[in-house]
Amino acid sequence: MNTTTEDNWYHKPLSSSDIIAGGLLFCFAIIFLSLYIFTDIILYRKSNIITGFYFLLSASIANILLLLSYSLWPSIFILFKKHYPECGRRIYQLYMDWIWFSMCYHIPLIAWTRLSAISHPLRFRLQKSSSIYISCILCYIISFLQSMIIYFQPWYVTFYYEASAYGMVPENVEQYLKGGKSMFFIIFHSIIIGTAFIFYSIAVFLLLKRRRRQIRNIIWSTNIFASCKMSPKSNRVPSCTRMPNSMRIEIKTELMLKFRLISPCICSTVIFIIGQIVIVHGTGKGRWATWLILVLFTFTAAIDPILLLIFSKYIRQVSFTFLFIIFCRFLI
Repeated sequence: MNTTTEDNWYHKPLSSSDIIAGGLLFCFAIIFLSLYIFTDIILYRKSNIITGFYFLLSASIANILLLLSYSLWPSIFILFKKHYPECGRRIYQLYMDWIWFSMCYHIPLIAWTRLSAISHPLRFRLQKSSSIYISCILCYIISFLQSMIIYFQPWYVTFYYEASAYGMVPENVEQYLKGGKSMFFIIFHSIIIGTAFIFYSIAVFLLLKRRRRQIRNIIWSTNIFASCKMSPKSNRVPSCTRMPNSMRIEIKTELMLKFRLISPCICSTVIFIIGQIVIVHGTGKGRWATWLILVLFTFTAAIDPILLLIFSKYIRQVSFTFLFIIFCRFLI
């Protein structure tokens, strides 16, 4: 094992750096897990109305497990200065790979659902529940098979919690960076991000195309209506009539609603890309770089409910109503 640990660190009292590193991770875990529980309750209750909520619920399961793995447990190891047992490292690494791949596969799945909801809204809304469940379960099955396959590769390197390093470290840094596992993750993440980018690009293109078509059709129908109202004796050809303000506002509102629908997914993908860049260049670069990687893992897993509350007016309204009901019951 090439990674050295500071054994004397475990026998010293907590320093201010230890409290900051462990305390922040613990606070992040509590805040984001609570936020996930709150938004998941809303998504579950309204999933019979909005089909896309099923897919967000499935993705949130993987994200919650990632928050436990990358935020809550590391904070406990740091604050209590505990060694992670060597006997369970490889099994736990297999578990974390499975959850991480599950989260990754949900990124293009959700991107596809946004595209499907825009291109074929009626078909997407009326799809069978069994097809939704199969799509979500396949993300977990494929990710498990993938984690099992790479587990038995000669270039596989195990990561484990090292409290003295404020995060997770590989058993062999050089083998991770040059042996093949790092390159595998770069290629895999590039495929995931590229697929999601293609779906979102097509979705945005369809939105813009639909908006132009709606504007053209409304202007054409308005001109026809104006020509019919002309006096039969008038030989004047109607000029191009401007679209009424009410119709323009209606089209703009519809477009903004659909952009808000895909904006959280796009923002989540961008944050995922930034996280991968820092992870690749930060591995083995020091204690706080290792800690920063855990923080980025945490925010990658926690960003979905935050973006939903920011971009989704419907989720905000239901959230405020839900909180108001809880507050009233508490007072009673």
